[in-house]
Amino acid sequence: MSIKSLFLRINVPYIPPGTVIERGPLLLLRQFPVPVSPYDLSDIMKRVVDHETNVYTNGNSNNFKQNLVYEIAGNNTLKQQMQHEDVFNKWLAAANKITVKPFTS
Repeated sequence: MSIKSLFLRINVPYIPPGTVIERGPLLLLRQFPVPVSPYDLSDIMKRVVDHETNVYTNGNSNNFKQNLVYEIAGNNTLKQQMQHEDVFNKWLAAANKITVKPFTS
């Protein structure tokens, strides 16, 4: 089964409408640049699948998925890139429920 097929079967974490987070992008998606776009979306899908299927994540799959949704919400470049791929529609819908306030110290 392809990574894309596996990715599409994964449940996106529930984000209540009107969720507010106070932070900037988490930068958990740092990766080597690819020639065409700033994020390697196939690598992101692979990492989500790995976290979902790896027994060694110790139940942290939901945390990883939730942090990915937060990352999408706070990272306009990533969000815009994902909008061109239907496979991320559910993830974008969850991220769009979030208001990101700049981190204040």
